[in-house]
Amino acid sequence: MTDKRRIFTDALRTLGTIINKHQQRDVIHLSVEPVFAKEHLVAGDHVTFDGRKDSPYSSKAVGIVDPFLPRPGVKIGERFWLVHYPFTLAMKKLKRREIND
Repeated sequence: MTDKRRIFTDALRTLGTIINKHQQRDVIHLSVEPVFAKEHLVAGDHVTFDGRKDSPYSSKAVGIVDPFLPRPGVKIGERFWLVHYPFTLAMKKLKRREIND
């Protein structure tokens, strides 16, 4: 059976808000960056570029800890995906940082 639903909404514009009945299925692209945890973190925590937890309303927070992690947390020193807030990369100049492998 083929799925005949259309993909035509703009979910990026409405991420972070309560959506109404007019929003439908969509496909989005979010940027990610590998970061080392500087403290214990859990999926969805708001974090800074250097891997520290911060308030979602802070000007230093740039994204969230990978919300799809299958386990409860990220230990200090572990590497995780920082998922950038939508549209922040276009608005900010990012400095290249060395990421230790």
